[in-house]
Amino acid sequence: SRDNLITLTALLKNNFPEAELLSSVSPSEGIELAVKNKPDVIVVDYVMPAMNGIEVCKKLKADPETAVSPVILITASDTTPEIRAMAFESGADAFITKPVDEIELAAQMKAMLRIKSSEDLLRLNNRLLENNLAISNANLQRKENNYSSLFNSINDIVIIHDLEGSILEINRSGFEYFGLKEEDVIGKSVLNFFNYQSVTDISSNIMNMSSMDRKIIETSIKNAKGDIVPVEVSSRLVEFNNDYAILSVFRDVK
Repeated sequence: SRDNLITLTALLKNNFPEAELLSSVSPSEGIELAVKNKPDVIVVDYVMPAMNGIEVCKKLKADPETAVSPVILITASDTTPEIRAMAFESGADAFITKPVDEIELAAQMKAMLRIKSSEDLLRLNNRLLENNLAISNANLQRKENNYSSLFNSINDIVIIHDLEGSILEINRSGFEYFGLKEEDVIGKSVLNFFNYQSVTDISSNIMNMSSMDRKIIETSIKNAKGDIVPVEVSSRLVEFNNDYAILSVFRDVK
């Protein structure tokens, strides 16, 4: 009733003199006010015309504009446990029973304000983290694009493989030189691309490297035409995807 609303407003104003209070005797109008003003706490009576407090609470929690506002439901002293359970399920955060006690009202309101303040800070931190993550991802994507552009602009064949010899990456010149596609190369042993006669040398000089020193060997590879071509291979140990790998640059010595 309007009289109860006036009394409740007076109690709140007495305990929170700096607060802006908005009220309505209409559930639908109250919801509109909440959506427009995004209050820190919403107080809803259980018994109202048109819809009850639980229905109002469901609507408030279903709307992103008001879902973050804690809701205190005012109920009669004889409210059943079933109704209270339904209220909690609908999103109510606390209860006050009639007749409203000023001390209890102030305590509940302060508790809800603390919850709202903490959750607002948490949401702000989450947004900052999301923004920082988006910036980091954009920077990472830019670096990856720059790396890919640089990696594929090298005229010599460049192969990165793990310490067991499985190829992790190969540049565009490598695909063109061997006449192969990505699925034919990635994950395959690097030894598949050397002349069979030199497998022992490759294994001992490249795959068993244990320092960051550059190793240079001469061997041969088979090009896209099937020709055996002499190459100089410059290899060194590098960090790749948080692990060690070997980067080898093949230069056609012809």
